[in-house]
Amino acid sequence: MTIRETIELQMQWWRRENTRPLVGTFAPIKFPCGGMDVDVSPHEIVERKIANLRAGAVIPADDVPVAYPDFGTAFIPTLAGAGFEYDGRTTWSIPCASSVVELKLKPFDTGHPLWKKFVERMKPLLENWSWDTYLPAACVMVGPMDILSAMLGPETLAMDLVEHPEEVKARAADAVKLFHDVFDEQVRMIRAAGLTEGMADWMRTWMPGKSVCYSEDFAALVGEEHFREFFLPADSQIMPKLDTAYLHLHSGALPCLPAVLEIPGLKALELSNDPSGPAMPALIRAGQQVQQANIRLQMSNWEHPITREELNMLLKELDPRGLKITLQAKSIDEAHALYHYAKEKMCVR
Repeated sequence: MTIRETIELQMQWWRRENTRPLVGTFAPIKFPCGGMDVDVSPHEIVERKIANLRAGAVIPADDVPVAYPDFGTAFIPTLAGAGFEYDGRTTWSIPCASSVVELKLKPFDTGHPLWKKFVERMKPLLENWSWDTYLPAACVMVGPMDILSAMLGPETLAMDLVEHPEEVKARAADAVKLFHDVFDEQVRMIRAAGLTEGMADWMRTWMPGKSVCYSEDFAALVGEEHFREFFLPADSQIMPKLDTAYLHLHSGALPCLPAVLEIPGLKALELSNDPSGPAMPALIRAGQQVQQANIRLQMSNWEHPITREELNMLLKELDPRGLKITLQAKSIDEAHALYHYAKEKMCVR
């Protein structure tokens, strides 16, 4: 499919009018240009992105091709003041405070050295995009609680939820402002480059209007009560300011799902299954709750490939309308087989 045709398919998904699920697959192929983009020359980044997109095109998926400077999940916390480490393959954050009481988030500064490095690589991607090659996208965005988790370390933040709850809430509000400032600046650049109809992002999803998919991975370490107290107020300041708000969670966060579904403005939810579970029946029940709330659902299997029996269970119990499934394959041939199997097995009659 062309980019325009894929966008129309995804728009059917947003309207919950698709009669078959959208399907994405992952297969172990060798990309010509590995690693992240922290040290990639701005003069080479477009060629590298296009080369990887061409290589990945052999894997079947109902996705739009996107390109953005990939600085990983550590990028936003670094702009807030966390330490930044990079080994050529991935990035990670170094906590900058031992307690939320002493934590101070830096305001967004376009003069920050890492932001300037990001913009240097973003500019050529913005100058060379087209409807025939790729769509420019924002960086990997993490939510306010994930920003705090990176700046403090997840264990410290977990203790601070109990010992210093008011300070956590205050710093989460600071993280909300940082989130909006960083994202709004990227939207401004993308709109100035001519992509005005919507947004595409790291999930390779097209979203109407000013939109993004962001993660709250720290939610996997808390229960529903703490989610309501800390995540719900913070994320409720993110989503209503987006035209299409899309949240990524790990399956470890399923105990928080009733509160997640109360976040105002939530339009889509991706549940990524963890090797530690829960098992497929619990994931399906969670998916049904999401669909009953009229929220688009992506069920992803990145970390823990599912069996054909589990796939059949998922295809039988969920509504294909507003559903996307991502599947892990052991080869390109298996990826094609899984893609067509899921499409043919699940259909609104």
